[in-house]
Amino acid sequence: MRKMFWTLGLLALAAAASDYRSFEAEILRKSPAIEALKLDLQAARLRGEIATRYDNPELELGASRFDPNTGGSDDGWRAAASQPLRVFGLGDELRSYAEALQRTARAQTQDAKSRFLLGLRSRYLDWVRAVYVAKLANKSVELAERLESIAKERFESGAGTKAKAMQARLEALRAQSKAAEARQKAQQSQGELLAFAGVADLPLPGAAFF
Repeated sequence: MRKMFWTLGLLALAAAASDYRSFEAEILRKSPAIEALKLDLQAARLRGEIATRYDNPELELGASRFDPNTGGSDDGWRAAASQPLRVFGLGDELRSYAEALQRTARAQTQDAKSRFLLGLRSRYLDWVRAVYVAKLANKSVELAERLESIAKERFESGAGTKAKAMQARLEALRAQSKAAEARQKAQQSQGELLAFAGVADLPLPGAAFF
């Protein structure tokens, strides 16, 4: 029985693999966590651009009026612009600094993305296993209810005992309880997966497993 369970589980994971690829692609487009990583990259690029820019030139304007004692008058204007000087080679250093900022940001983003996908895949596999356990539990309910029906018919026809009919009923109730618990765990696993992905309204592949 255990060997059959693991075999079915492996088949389930294989069947869900192709669905998962499209699911992951959709998550990468919609997840707030991935969007935040993209914004981090943009911020790093902008910080690099700011670091390599020259300071804005300074513009000075002035006006004066000359009024000598002789009664004459004259107006004067003055304008001057200045550009702060940079030390020789500083531009190259700043460009290197900007490139280092972007390299670091890309490496950190890739690391964060890898960790996110690892967590996503782990939770997805947990969900797939939980769904198949629930599916097997539902099958067990069907079998237990059939056995209960047979035991009941045998008792009513005089070929069986009341004790066996009651035992079959208890087995059916036990199977129903386990199936309900398995469905609850599958739903909980589904909620954890979507919460981690950050996309609550995304339909899951294989939802028809139930």
